[in-house]
Amino acid sequence: MNELIWLKICPQKRLSLLSVREWLAAKELFYFLAWKEIKVRYKQTFLGVAWALLQPLLTMTLFTLLFSSTFPSPAGAPYSLFALAGLIPWIYISAGVNFSSTCLIGEANMIKKVHFPLIALPLSKIFAGLLDLMISFALFLIFAMALSYPLSPKLLLFPLWMGFAFVAAAGPALYLSALTALYRDVRYVIPFLIQVWMFASPIAYPSTLIQEKWLSLYCLNPLVCVIELFRWMALGEPLLALLPLSGWVLSASSTLLFFLYGLYFFRQTELELADVL
Repeated sequence: MNELIWLKICPQKRLSLLSVREWLAAKELFYFLAWKEIKVRYKQTFLGVAWALLQPLLTMTLFTLLFSSTFPSPAGAPYSLFALAGLIPWIYISAGVNFSSTCLIGEANMIKKVHFPLIALPLSKIFAGLLDLMISFALFLIFAMALSYPLSPKLLLFPLWMGFAFVAAAGPALYLSALTALYRDVRYVIPFLIQVWMFASPIAYPSTLIQEKWLSLYCLNPLVCVIELFRWMALGEPLLALLPLSGWVLSASSTLLFFLYGLYFFRQTELELADVL
């Protein structure tokens, strides 16, 4: 007589990224989701990959017309190049957070039917955005050469910076994707939060304009470190000319803490996501 065996499958009660066995088993799924995201973004589109070039170029042109006479840029760097160096990391991170925020709701049917590390869904969205980031970086190199601005050898650190930008985007993305799955009205607030986040980040203006009494509060924004670090590579300016040492430490620590908290919150919420979706 065959014996009936019930097997209950549920996420482990610890951080998913620390479950090496689980991630090795799901790595092909992660690559598939990332590749699917890339194809969906550019399939049956009018502009296609050109949008990765037009978005920073058009925004840079607008910022230059509005702010070039108001905000100073680092010595020797045209304001247009300064603004472009701020827009490249911002567009990557804001798009990653925006696309990831509703990914769990969009894949609700798959989540209910198949067990897999749910963290692969938001992270695959951010990973797919690296293609646009590399295209934007190539645009920066071409634009800098067109303006006869010397390219810094620090640009060779771009692959390492991409990893740091990925971590900076992953923290808010993990938190907001889980929160949106729990409370559906959060997705209507996210565009407003991203807009406020843009003005609270040194995209159109340098961090040196922030008064010292507000600098500590300002540097709690994890994007401050990410953007100014890209400018350090791209424009060749000294680190302390862009941001004080205390600002670098505070913003970098904030980036790491945002990531760890987003990871923790997502992992705790993952236990009930299949029931609420």
